[in-house]
Amino acid sequence: MVEAMERRIREATLKERNTLKRDYIGQVWLGKTPYNVSAKAMELVTRQWRIALGAIPTKSHPTRPALGPCTDQFTKQYGVICSHDLLARHNAKKLPILREDFHPY
Repeated sequence: MVEAMERRIREATLKERNTLKRDYIGQVWLGKTPYNVSAKAMELVTRQWRIALGAIPTKSHPTRPALGPCTDQFTKQYGVICSHDLLARHNAKKLPILREDFHPY
């Protein structure tokens, strides 16, 4: 039973490493964080990034709906930077995000 558990842990670790390499490494806005945080944290912050992108004006869509007010609930719950902070950093040209933007737990 212990051997089966160790095997599952090794497989999960390998899967997480491969996911990080394939999906997140090389994205400029993430910087080096994919090397330092879990795949789950990367998934959460990527979802927030997509929400923030929806509020960024482009040439084809110069007016975009603004994000609602920030309640800070997402960051408190998950320990990950929220879409409001990502949008503010994008506008201030302070990307990529850093390891310190993630709660250490």
